[in-house]
Amino acid sequence: MKAKITVTPEKSLFVEPVCIIISNLPTNTTVKIKAILKDENEEPWFLSEAIFKTANDGVIDLSRQAPISGSYSGIDSMGLFYSMLPVDKTEKFYSVNGIETLVFLCVELEKKIIAQKTIERCFSFSNIETREIREDGMVGVFCYSKNSHKIPGIITVSGSGGGISTEMAQMLASQGYAVLALGYFGAGGLPERLENIHLEYFQNAIKWFKSQKQVDENKIALRGASYGGELVLLLAATFPEEISAVVAISPPSMLFGGFPYSNKPKWIYKNSPITPFIGGFSNNDINLTEAEDLLKTTQNGTIAFHAGTFEDPYVVTPLFLKRIEKNKSLLDALAIQVEKIQCPLLIITGEDDQVHPATMHGNLIMDRLEKYHSTIDRKHIHYSNAGHSLRTPYEPKIDLPWFVADNVFCYSGGTIEGNYRASVHAWKEMMSFFDRGQECPRPRKCTMSAVTA
Repeated sequence: MKAKITVTPEKSLFVEPVCIIISNLPTNTTVKIKAILKDENEEPWFLSEAIFKTANDGVIDLSRQAPISGSYSGIDSMGLFYSMLPVDKTEKFYSVNGIETLVFLCVELEKKIIAQKTIERCFSFSNIETREIREDGMVGVFCYSKNSHKIPGIITVSGSGGGISTEMAQMLASQGYAVLALGYFGAGGLPERLENIHLEYFQNAIKWFKSQKQVDENKIALRGASYGGELVLLLAATFPEEISAVVAISPPSMLFGGFPYSNKPKWIYKNSPITPFIGGFSNNDINLTEAEDLLKTTQNGTIAFHAGTFEDPYVVTPLFLKRIEKNKSLLDALAIQVEKIQCPLLIITGEDDQVHPATMHGNLIMDRLEKYHSTIDRKHIHYSNAGHSLRTPYEPKIDLPWFVADNVFCYSGGTIEGNYRASVHAWKEMMSFFDRGQECPRPRKCTMSAVTA
């Protein structure tokens, strides 16, 4: 009989694990299993591989057996997925976001393919409606299951990359929510940069979202990562009566300047900049970009020198620590007033975040809530061996420099396995939190938890 690859399910969401079993193999033989993601030209783009030894029954079950060697180690049915690396490691962009893609699996024996199978990984179920929204100056994507009515809603926002988080909205909608991926800069019809963004824009978007027939107006949650985490904390503190739950991933605890121009304000409310905020070291230079500030502070020895190249990427966390130290007399005024938040709060961070000191910020948020005797349900989960990118489980967790802008590369932190395990756990925690927080209020519970990834 021919060797056979069985994948369950054959079509799955990016956030779902699959089971891979290879059967009808020669007994007590080593074989190589490859997983390949192809680009739009059908050329190999991402690749992983592992060598296994077959047992007496001629079966390899990835959920029960560890590879002898390869891209990953240990028993893990999704090891071939998270351990993929780009074939061209000098390529500037590694994200698989935006792609509903096919994964090609093959089994090789003595360098010959003896079994192959293609499986589909997608962002949403076929019953998910995806609508582009351009109304009253608002730009976004609205996702919900067809025929849904008055279901809990989530508004998700991007971080410093801008744009619209369509894929995240689709994945969350596939979990049973009505989701608005709201753009606020870096998309057509919106400001080009993260600066001078009016909070009233979000207030109007929340009002619009609540008016949709698919949405339960009493159950509106917020989700944001990085500077998007700063934004959702600020919105929940500014419009506390509008929000029923908040998830902030790798957020700052205080206000920072714009991006890429760090000496300009990010946020405007009632026609006034929200101040104070932490800017770059050259506070009088409003035309200094984040990348230029990094270069200056490495060249003058303020932080350890890195060239910002692929071979020598920037490590940005020391820069943020120095900025915080420089403004230590203003820290209370700089802090986001999270004590005004009236809904459950979940903070997720990586202890090895090299973009900014996210776990420190998460702890500061928890400390401030305690200081002001907040009674909200809150939890801070922080993961060892994890960095800045804790978003989607099972996608490739690339341990390579991250291209930011202006031909600048940065290191985001964590290990491939650490980021993977943290992302899987964090996704489950986030969905459990949304499920609880959107259904009914709970008694106060203050929790700090460290997870070894």
